[in-house]
Amino acid sequence: MTTLTREELVLATLASQPAAWYQPIHVQKLFFLIDQNCADMIGGRKFDFRPYNFGPFDRTVYDTLDGLSLQGCVITRGQIGVDYREYHLTEDGATRGRMAQGRLPGPVRDYIDRLVPWALNSSFDQIVEAVYEKYPDMRANSIYRSRI
Repeated sequence: MTTLTREELVLATLASQPAAWYQPIHVQKLFFLIDQNCADMIGGRKFDFRPYNFGPFDRTVYDTLDGLSLQGCVITRGQIGVDYREYHLTEDGATRGRMAQGRLPGPVRDYIDRLVPWALNSSFDQIVEAVYEKYPDMRANSIYRSRI
């Protein structure tokens, strides 16, 4: 088993598609799915997701990205404190992310390499519906109404 820090996992995941801009739906659901499906291979869960307006949510995801922004690894579009911001790796963040990817067990790296493009190429509705289908307990507290 490999133990990664929360920051290393975030960088490794975003480095799967380093040129992408990640929206809140992406970062919240990517890290939820990774926690659900890979925790035993990376030293445990890195977040504490709870059912919220649009499914699993943990404010720590944003706090981690803000910390990585202060370290020069992530840049953001949007204002700190405003709910909607987008995230993008800097060159340093991509380098650190690739290094962290090298520490991931093969099955985790493969999972992330499939998961990230799926999320980036799916609509908000498709992502929320897929999470609710597999994790119906995360529908509690939801204000989401299906448009699919």
